[in-house]
Amino acid sequence: MHTLQRRNQVQVYSWLGVVPFILLGALLPVWPASMQSQAIESFGAYGAVILAFMAGAIWLPAILTEESKPLPTTSIAVLLSLLAFLVVLLPIELGLGLSGSGFLLLLVTEIRLRWKLRYPNWYWSMRIMLTATVTLCHLLAGLWLWL
Repeated sequence: MHTLQRRNQVQVYSWLGVVPFILLGALLPVWPASMQSQAIESFGAYGAVILAFMAGAIWLPAILTEESKPLPTTSIAVLLSLLAFLVVLLPIELGLGLSGSGFLLLLVTEIRLRWKLRYPNWYWSMRIMLTATVTLCHLLAGLWLWL
């Protein structure tokens, strides 16, 4: 696949993955009152799925780049996946905080591993914007719950 075409495809798919966070979390007050509980529960479940997916995505780079000791990064991936599972079991207020923190921890892990040097510049920029957007949606969803 042509590089520009691949880049465009990754960008479109990545931002499409953020749409449910915006629709279910950031725009929660727009939903009819009768659907807000379902919307926020769906937000939490979707966040758990995406967090587990993203945590799983760091396995291969961890194994390839840390051949002598991939354990720390793979351990973080497993812990984040378990955290994602825990998110769906806990009350939504607590789950939102854990899920939002999980996305930030994942980004910090990638930064500490200096994966910026391995990612194309366009991907790294997009990755930071995606995490910022998802985190903001978590904050807004939590805010709407407390109002």
